[in-house]
Amino acid sequence: MNRRLRILMTMLLLSTVIYSRDYEDFQKRTVVGKTRGIEVLNFYEEVPEQNSIKHYGRYEYNDDYSLIEWKLAEGYLSLNEKWDFEYDIEREFYYDRDLGNGERNLTGWDNLTGFVRNMGKHEVFNRVWSTDLGFMWEYDQLDIPSSAGGNYEKSELALRYRIRTNADIGRGGTYWGFDFWGAKVFTTGDDGYSLEANLISATNWGYGFQTFNTLYNEYYDYGGYNGTHLLGLESYTRWTHELTRSWAFAIEAGIDTDKYSGGTPADYTMELTLYPYLLYNREILPDLRIFGELGLPGYRYAKFEDEFQSDSSSGIYFVALIGIQYIW
Repeated sequence: MNRRLRILMTMLLLSTVIYSRDYEDFQKRTVVGKTRGIEVLNFYEEVPEQNSIKHYGRYEYNDDYSLIEWKLAEGYLSLNEKWDFEYDIEREFYYDRDLGNGERNLTGWDNLTGFVRNMGKHEVFNRVWSTDLGFMWEYDQLDIPSSAGGNYEKSELALRYRIRTNADIGRGGTYWGFDFWGAKVFTTGDDGYSLEANLISATNWGYGFQTFNTLYNEYYDYGGYNGTHLLGLESYTRWTHELTRSWAFAIEAGIDTDKYSGGTPADYTMELTLYPYLLYNREILPDLRIFGELGLPGYRYAKFEDEFQSDSSSGIYFVALIGIQYIW
């Protein structure tokens, strides 16, 4: 297997790490413009403070590998009434990750930063849409032994445009819209570009039930992806019950599936999860809080298939997380 093919296979195998739980932060995933809020025991609360920083550690265990994520800094800074600076700096440590030729321990980076301009509200099709425009830099890196293809590195200079609106679906309403992403990609292998047009929605059904959906529609032409189209769906529903002011119990069921076509040997990936957990949140000071998550044993099923191989795994899944957030 030549180095280019090894790199491609590594990229495809790593893409199966798809249940990343970025959706924990509702604002990061769904809200655009200058509206601010924090996630407290799985529910979004608006706040007047215009700046935020999070720092936390997260441990994930499943049948394929263990992962430690060290979030050095995540948040946003308000520069003026129109502009924000967004940042997300993360160090990753994989343990017993199988890249096709034996289990290995890997380390890497997963970073996203950018300047975002609030483009205001616009009425289109009898709906009011909030919009913003971001000038983004995304950087991913993973230390990989040479026998498995060598180190992997990807840097994207991107233009991101997001639009959101409300709908009267669910007792608490639905917030939905589109993300558009166009990037010049510099990567191990051949440089190129990527394009995305994704549909995102979040529905509060009431009585503690929430559903989050993302329909991915992406096109890659870089590295080993020579004109590759990806159509994906990430969907999960969760129920949260507050036990006290600081504790809550939640259970969620999720599916994340990707279908590839075009210039890649990949066929599809799929992951199913059923995951119960406890949540913790406590204000130490008016603007400083500690938050945590303790997973109870859940279940995960994952499948990966390409023209060379097909593999699946299933077993126990859980997450533990502890962190702090400061807003000002």
